[in-house]
Amino acid sequence: MTTAFSRELNLYRFSALALGVLIMAVSAAGALGLVWMRQQISNSAKVTATIEKELHVVERENVRLATHIAKAHNPEVLVARASSDLKPRSSAQVVWMPATGAFPKTFIAETKQRNPDAVSESPLSISFDLALLNARSSTE
Repeated sequence: MTTAFSRELNLYRFSALALGVLIMAVSAAGALGLVWMRQQISNSAKVTATIEKELHVVERENVRLATHIAKAHNPEVLVARASSDLKPRSSAQVVWMPATGAFPKTFIAETKQRNPDAVSESPLSISFDLALLNARSSTE
């Protein structure tokens, strides 16, 4: 009877020890998972902050361009630009813009010479400057 009792006692001891080790392993895995999840949340927050900063820059550029376009479409400005010698466009006045977004370096250099503060390398600014190229030269 002692051998059966000692075998049963050893089985209970082994079960308790195995259960304790299993609880420790699950707790450790849960703690590591929690640390990993917090790191992922921190990384996501950093990426989100970077994207928000870029969004604010783009929004400011959008407002600047909208203001520039609104000023150009102002009736007083349009009347001032419209001269009495209006005539159909000539082929020399047409500027074909490349589809790749690469603009002639000479145009960028000339525009920077005229107004160095208002020139950026963005295609929207350059295309708007191209649209007003003749109007700028006639007012200067």
